[in-house]
Amino acid sequence: MYLSHARGTEAVGRAHHELFDAVRPAASMIIVSGFLDPRLVVGVEAEAYRGAAR
Repeated sequence: MYLSHARGTEAVGRAHHELFDAVRPAASMIIVSGFLDPRLVVGVEAEAYRGAAR
């Protein structure tokens, strides 16, 4: 997760916990100097893997 301000870390952490508590994925929270669109405050990058159907 990329945040434009450190003041958002608690709120983003709570939201991440609510969505992924049971899954417990590896995660990083990184403070960046800004995004191309200055209205954005959080950017999330995710990858998912789904095994072959049985």
